[in-house]
Amino acid sequence: MPLQSGCGARCTGVGCAEEYGASRIGVHFGSVVDRIGLQNPRRSNASIVGDRAAGVDWSVEVVDQRLWVGMPDLGEVRSYTLGAGDRLEHTDHDGRFFSNLGDDRFGASIHRLGDADGDGGLDMVVTAPLRSPTDLMREAGAVYILPEPILDEGTGNLDTNPVRTITGPQSGARFGESMAVCPDMDGDGRPELLVGMPWYDHQPSRAATVYLAGAAALVLSTTYPTVGGTRSVDDAEIWTGSDDGARAGTALACTDVIGDASPDLIISAPYADGDHEGEGAIYIIDGSTRRAGELSVVADRVLSGASDNGWLGWSMATGDLNGDGRTDLLAGSPGHTLSVSGEVSRPQGLALVWDGADLEAGLNDTARFRIAGVAEGDAVGRTVEVVDLDADGFDDLLVGAPRLVVNEAYDAGALFVYRGQPDHAGLRAQLDTRDATYWWEAERDYLQTGGTLAVGDLNGDDLADLLLVHRRQPG
Repeated sequence: MPLQSGCGARCTGVGCAEEYGASRIGVHFGSVVDRIGLQNPRRSNASIVGDRAAGVDWSVEVVDQRLWVGMPDLGEVRSYTLGAGDRLEHTDHDGRFFSNLGDDRFGASIHRLGDADGDGGLDMVVTAPLRSPTDLMREAGAVYILPEPILDEGTGNLDTNPVRTITGPQSGARFGESMAVCPDMDGDGRPELLVGMPWYDHQPSRAATVYLAGAAALVLSTTYPTVGGTRSVDDAEIWTGSDDGARAGTALACTDVIGDASPDLIISAPYADGDHEGEGAIYIIDGSTRRAGELSVVADRVLSGASDNGWLGWSMATGDLNGDGRTDLLAGSPGHTLSVSGEVSRPQGLALVWDGADLEAGLNDTARFRIAGVAEGDAVGRTVEVVDLDADGFDDLLVGAPRLVVNEAYDAGALFVYRGQPDHAGLRAQLDTRDATYWWEAERDYLQTGGTLAVGDLNGDDLADLLLVHRRQPG
């Protein structure tokens, strides 16, 4: 039960999420590259503060030393310029671009696409997973390709500024709920899009429907609509889940893990069944020989979860942790429990690392490293990222646990960082969150540290800046 006492007292504990209905972005500049131990996420170098109207679930992306922020509750994307010491309100934006609908969650995620049309300029992708293209296609979802300078023009919207629109194939599919940018796969030198729709119903025959099987569609650059045009992914290559509720397409990646220099498609289905109910699965599709269809049938490799309701593939990221030139894979399994006897009501969670050399050799059944939560309810692995935070040439592991309890502060959350090193020095087969090089954590209800993050160079010093999005209590 939520706890309150006295007029105006802060609600604390379970059941108080609605009290924390605003967002805050904390920017931690990368000038400190040798952090160790506990870091306070509330002590940021710069920040942007929202109110209840701007809502929660903000998405963030660093674009040419500016910060793009998606505010899906408003159906908007806004841009900001931040320097050390800046404390901005969410209204202090440089530019804004908004949807003409209030309920399509435009801005749910933002991605750097690259040059989509060969004009030499940077293009961006913004998703709206609840977009309804027509009355008969409710919440089919959509993604929009926008030129990066569009936010330089002040205020714009989808009605008055022509953009490229790609829509989902089915009512309720939520096309755009996840997305990954792929390197060129069709030979025209332009990037492709791998777009998830985890609410997709798969119908393998007229007599059978697999509900919420989920799916992912590959949108090749040769099929992008013209500026101002709209195109559905009806005729795109689509990979579907096989089980009711598998939710394929929840997390995506697109990079070469097989080792043939061709980008591969990596598609998760965190609720897929196998030897264990809801164990989750990660499917690897060889990009050079790909066949669309049911993932369990056409995947070249399958990584499976190891426990009931472990939800392997809830999150995924790729990078090179040991500098060997191969791609390592990191995936979250936040439902994993360490207890083999008795009921665990809130799982500890797990993050798993597959070494790139193992993936190339086909030794991919067992992860090389496992990072476990310590306490019941930590749910480690809800978010993961792989990026070089300390500018040493080796990507680092970032493992989020936004539901972690800190000294009775409910959903305070934490982000754990493990440094990448040659030969994976510092990593062992079995680790837990106490082995992190450093971690971000603060005793504050519903702060949800590690829930949403981004990394990029905001101040032009060639160091990676860390941006953490938190929930906050308005006022």
